[in-house]
Amino acid sequence: MNKRLICGLAALLFAAPAYANTVDSTYGNTLIATDAQGTSSAWFIEPDSTYKITLADGSKVGGVWSIADDKFCTEQNSPAAAPKACFDYVQGKNVGDSWSVKSASGEALTISIKAGR
Repeated sequence: MNKRLICGLAALLFAAPAYANTVDSTYGNTLIATDAQGTSSAWFIEPDSTYKITLADGSKVGGVWSIADDKFCTEQNSPAAAPKACFDYVQGKNVGDSWSVKSASGEALTISIKAGR
């Protein structure tokens, strides 16, 4: 192995802990999910694995979240139960970041983390 490659690998290994777990960055902040039509919902993720969402029309839903196999999954239980929905979990995102994912139904979403509630 050449010296440059070894240094690069070492930098990656030691730098990895500096990146926040994306879900940790959402605690106390607001996750905004915007669809292709520009409709947004505000997500409030809690460290106790619960979440609440305020939809564009002002209605609210809630439930529990989990991360498994590189997927962020939600199970709505309020106001009514809904099937589990999962999408790709993206690591290393912090307040102010935006990125794209596909929803459980395959719809393109832009996700961003905004400071505060």
